[in-house]
Amino acid sequence: MTFLSSIKLGNETKKVIDLNVSTLSYDEVLDSIFDLASQRFPSYVCFANAHMAVEARWNKNIADSVNNATIVTSDGMSVVMALKYLHRVKQDRTAGMDMIYDLVEGAERNNLSIFLFGSEKYIVDGFISKATKECPKLKIVGAIAPPFEVFSEAENNKFVEAINESGANIVFVSLGCPKQERWMAENSSKINATLLGLGGAFPLYANKTKRAPVFMQKNGFEWAYRLWQEPKRLWKRYLVTNTLFIFYFLKQFFGGKKSKNY
Repeated sequence: MTFLSSIKLGNETKKVIDLNVSTLSYDEVLDSIFDLASQRFPSYVCFANAHMAVEARWNKNIADSVNNATIVTSDGMSVVMALKYLHRVKQDRTAGMDMIYDLVEGAERNNLSIFLFGSEKYIVDGFISKATKECPKLKIVGAIAPPFEVFSEAENNKFVEAINESGANIVFVSLGCPKQERWMAENSSKINATLLGLGGAFPLYANKTKRAPVFMQKNGFEWAYRLWQEPKRLWKRYLVTNTLFIFYFLKQFFGGKKSKNY
């Protein structure tokens, strides 16, 4: 049995709409990431929230991209509560916005190098500045802020080559959902590292955005705080996809916990 197979065998999942979400604890997810990264196994982790679940419901390719990940964590409280009411699972919230701090500190502690891929240059620069200040022994071996538009196959091959040549153990990916999940699914097998789809955690870590108060995080209203911060960009994502998530959740709950069959 390979090391990667043993990780997957210990990673029990439960269906939330059309996503297979891990029931690993917060600490187990962290340990698994560091174990995979130390071996430089081609692998990737998706952080699932209501938006991702709805995107996956609409598009089989997105669902496959997420479900083929090594680990799919319960990023949003909506997913945590769905696991509770659908499967009676008391699940830790394993949000990228929480985990990114432990990932940076853990990478330094475990002598694992990281590569930043995605976001905007000023955010990446802010990320590097904070990380190197707070974790002076951390090895950041490269950073690429690719263009927002779809990049060519030739460009993508150069990105993959640069990541591999850097020797990175962990790649923090911030391309936005569902683009980053598709990119990780398409490129993970070619990259000798663990890819983490961290999305909006980049600007948070770089101190370019603020986190919602703790009581909003714990009660499932962090989305409202983010909507208040960026209404023009996020209104459709949260007001539409959150409503649809509730609809699909209720359909699964009252339909005998069955998910859509493609």
